[in-house]
Amino acid sequence: MRRAVAVPKPPPGPPPEVRPKRVVRPCPVSPPPQSFSLENGQSHVVDRQLWLLVFSFLSQADLCTCMRVCRTWNRWCMDCRLWSVIDLSEKRVVTPAALQGIVRRQPTTLNLSWTNVTFQQLKWLLARLPRIRELYLSGTTEATAYVLSSVVCPRLKVLGLSWSVGITDALLKELVVPVSDSRACPGESKSPFLTLSTLFLSGCDVTGATLRLLVQHCSELRKLDLSFCPGLTDQDIESVCSQALINEFLLSGCPQLSDKSLSFLKLFPPICRLDLRFCNSVTSGAVQEFVKNRKDLLKIVEDKLIVSL
Repeated sequence: MRRAVAVPKPPPGPPPEVRPKRVVRPCPVSPPPQSFSLENGQSHVVDRQLWLLVFSFLSQADLCTCMRVCRTWNRWCMDCRLWSVIDLSEKRVVTPAALQGIVRRQPTTLNLSWTNVTFQQLKWLLARLPRIRELYLSGTTEATAYVLSSVVCPRLKVLGLSWSVGITDALLKELVVPVSDSRACPGESKSPFLTLSTLFLSGCDVTGATLRLLVQHCSELRKLDLSFCPGLTDQDIESVCSQALINEFLLSGCPQLSDKSLSFLKLFPPICRLDLRFCNSVTSGAVQEFVKNRKDLLKIVEDKLIVSL
């Protein structure tokens, strides 16, 4: 009679995952100390506000050096008032550590022009910068700029996309036209760039379609740079002359503009700056006549460059 062989039991698996019944959030960060402790246990005679005043005279490179002194200085040097402007335009490579550092400092002005920042990096970054007001992305690509259609920056005032690849009328339409929302009441759909006051599109492949789109949906737009955009014509200027509120119009290097465009620009609101340099079909005589007939006080500071007095 054969004996039954005992089959070994399989090893026990991992315990089932137990999910918390309540949402667990990290504890709030404690406020920075108001004084600096010395080795003898006493507080330094200079408090935090005076140290911040001293730090405000330092360069950002020097601030990074001061952050390595101690924990207290590290927290003081991270004050967002010391990092309102972060310029990484000279850094060709933007590392994950640099992105984390930007988020910690919460700038209002960020310059990532001529860097290798990608779509995913910029999407992650902008979603964590509620204080951003000015964003410069000159020399970027269509794929990276497209992130502006998915990340909402409700208080963005200045946007720079000059000399970027693939910035066309189709892309600008994706970025500017309001997204239809079935939950919104009629008339509530607003452009993501509603608060935009300055836009740089120099050297981009855009035409009058973009100009009309911006005038229609960006009611706060006051400064527009369309320099060296070969697709812009006199008829495009005419199509927006009655509704544009732009008072700084940079049109240098637009080959299709002629003296005829000046007759349409007369209908624009008071002009602070009008740049028609390197527009070969615009004559100096027509520019002088334009300045003479305008009611607002203007002067020619350079050939075909007009500024207000």
